[in-house]
Amino acid sequence: MLQMMVKAGLMRSAMAFLIVCSLLAIPCSGASEEYERHIAKGRAYLSEGLLGESESEFSKAVMLDPMEPTGLNNLGVVYLKQERVSEAIDLFNRALQLDPGSKSIKMNLAAAYESSGDESNFLRIMGSIEDPDVHYGLGRSFAEKKDHDRAYSELSAALELDPNHYDSLKLLSILLYENGSYDKAILVSKRVLEINPRHIYSMILAGDSYLELGEYEKASDYYNAALRANPGYELAKSKIKIAKGDVEHENRERAGYAIFYLSLAAGAGLAYFLHKTE
Repeated sequence: MLQMMVKAGLMRSAMAFLIVCSLLAIPCSGASEEYERHIAKGRAYLSEGLLGESESEFSKAVMLDPMEPTGLNNLGVVYLKQERVSEAIDLFNRALQLDPGSKSIKMNLAAAYESSGDESNFLRIMGSIEDPDVHYGLGRSFAEKKDHDRAYSELSAALELDPNHYDSLKLLSILLYENGSYDKAILVSKRVLEINPRHIYSMILAGDSYLELGEYEKASDYYNAALRANPGYELAKSKIKIAKGDVEHENRERAGYAIFYLSLAAGAGLAYFLHKTE
């Protein structure tokens, strides 16, 4: 595997831990022994950073069987390392035509489009990958850019694939709160708490949502739950005072709430872009 870090803007945010996969991700099904020998040699050279030698071996494999996607995919990886981006894109597209369902090829093709600065095709390919972690990562990147419509779209795609996708639910609850959809934020926060009953920040967010709706007793219930989970949690203590009317709710400082909640949304967050070989 070769790790490639993204360079700028939205694509950097979305692909921050993308790993470009070589042949481990795509077994050679039905290939000849000679083909597989060239692939094995290419892999060994690639692991040693010998790009010229690995290119030679993968090229020989492609000449032997141009309809086998493994050689095309791995030769594309070498080209990408050599900054021959347009050639890499061509090889990945050819490989994808032969194996349209391959997640590894799609990730590599997305990385190549990223390297070329082609955001439209990058997002098109990433969006076609049926992996909730990928859609969550894109949703998070859009949320950080304040593009909430596209963030909702990606989070919805993640939750369609996995209705209990933990990080997508957490981020969705935050976006709903920030957009003033307090009833929906409460519902989603409760789903998070069904998965992890001790998730303190979902308790706080549910409490804040009830506070915005003027339901102070319910807000207090969630703040007290957070305090029981962490008796030393000063934020919960201060919010209990707000809910009790000890502090004027209208005077509460709201600036920075989005940043606060987003920073807590998923911990490792974009580490989900660590692509697992198939």
